[in-house]
Amino acid sequence: MRFPAKIITFMFITVILLTGFEILSYDENYSMPIARLTCSDTFLTHMDGPDWIVPLIEKVQKKDHSRILLLGDSVGRQMFIDLADINKDVCVATAIAPFTMCGQYILTRLYLDNHPKATDVYLVMVPMDDVSTDFNIEYAYQYVVMPLVETDKLDMLDDRTIDELEYIFGSFFMKENVVSKIDASGLNRKLYLNYIKDYAANDYPHTLEESVYVSYLKKTADLCAERGVRFHLLPAPLPDMDVYHEIVTEKAPVYFGQTGLDDLFPDYLEHVRYYPEEMFPDGVHFGGIYESQDNYNKVIREMYGYSGLLENLVLE
Repeated sequence: MRFPAKIITFMFITVILLTGFEILSYDENYSMPIARLTCSDTFLTHMDGPDWIVPLIEKVQKKDHSRILLLGDSVGRQMFIDLADINKDVCVATAIAPFTMCGQYILTRLYLDNHPKATDVYLVMVPMDDVSTDFNIEYAYQYVVMPLVETDKLDMLDDRTIDELEYIFGSFFMKENVVSKIDASGLNRKLYLNYIKDYAANDYPHTLEESVYVSYLKKTADLCAERGVRFHLLPAPLPDMDVYHEIVTEKAPVYFGQTGLDDLFPDYLEHVRYYPEEMFPDGVHFGGIYESQDNYNKVIREMYGYSGLLENLVLE
């Protein structure tokens, strides 16, 4: 056999072996061993966007006797998620910020579609310094694309939002059979999510006329109004730090005024409360001895008594 022929044969065999290795990487019997072999097991155990979000999508569709939906970002989740089991009148479906406001809109719509007697929707969010922020490229694939594709809910977003996601991630990587193979394989997750992480360093040209945050916050408020449901936007607790005081007193009011959110939620920023910086080791979430439901309940009582939430929420 001539040398070029040997090279071609070797390359052909290599491609076959790599293809087989790839196929086995998303087989449930081989996924974790191959993930460990390729040092990608943490992508199965920690990079878990669908594992966080899919249960929430399923939960809000469950027909029960609750009439109140409680949503939130990761700070809201930290405070309320462990109250879910003891609350029958309140559906606690707090998520995480990378799920974005379009995710909160989908949870609201699914809940209202399945709970015609709903009366209130509460959304707990950390005040943002820039409500023009769009998708976080590094996390949006895991926390928006994957769970929405896997649950067949992507078409609940408007066409412009879907076009934006396709521009960022590629329409090929938003197909159900491709998403499922990335989700099931630690190796595939590592390869694609690392590519996304590298790409995240570059700005992409926004194609949306209005930001995801603003657009879907307005959509959620409009949806609740159409269904005769009260919508409450509540601030999450903040560390007593200069950066947050600047956001709340200077930056956020400007963005709220520019986008019309101040008309929809005129008292949102007025109800912000600050707590000692040492309670928030990472500058955002409670930690250490303050990472307890007793502390969360104290904060909930102090912050949300005005909202009507405590009239229905069981804390202990």
